[in-house]
Amino acid sequence: MNQVRQYLLLLYLGLSTLRRRPAAAITIIVAMACVVGVLVSMLSVTMGIYQSFRIAGDPHIALVLPNNDPFDDSSGLAPNVIGTILDAPGIARGADGKVRADAEVMFYNPPPHMVDSGAYLRVRGIGAAGLALRPGFRIIAGRMYVSGRQELIVGDGLEAGYGIHLGDKVATRGAIWDVVGVYTADGVVTNELIGDVETAACRYGWMIRVSSTPSNNG
Repeated sequence: MNQVRQYLLLLYLGLSTLRRRPAAAITIIVAMACVVGVLVSMLSVTMGIYQSFRIAGDPHIALVLPNNDPFDDSSGLAPNVIGTILDAPGIARGADGKVRADAEVMFYNPPPHMVDSGAYLRVRGIGAAGLALRPGFRIIAGRMYVSGRQELIVGDGLEAGYGIHLGDKVATRGAIWDVVGVYTADGVVTNELIGDVETAACRYGWMIRVSSTPSNNG
């Protein structure tokens, strides 16, 4: 009880002297507001990133990467092991009997023009089966890329952040890609450029995305 009285007394003394030190009081208030604002903004960014990755994931989807390589942007599976992996037990199959899995390629590339963050573009090569493993994927403008052509579709998130639009061209190592469509999907997938995996695989390493969902569940 004595501590409560002491706190109330200190509060009274502090408030009663505010008129004598307005500049100091305003400085303290502004400083505290800035600290709280920075903390809230950092927590908001962290939570936003977490939510984006969470909704883009699926507990039944797994990535097959080389040994001791935890990131898909540096993966490099040898082409001769892809068939062996796709024939492994435990991979779901669709109604047509085909495995619900896809060999992919992913690499980073400088944007056509610099952005304030200094970040690079994430370019992913996907086959026909891979698009079905992306929740919420659909084309919203233009058309789908054609297999065998140097064509890309841009996610609506990347389109807004990097200013890459339908009809633009993106230069990578030894290739010029035409942006022929715009897509949307759940989560961070919309922050990528997607093209034909066979066309991209001649320059970059493979990884495999598989579904472990039983075929009778979809």
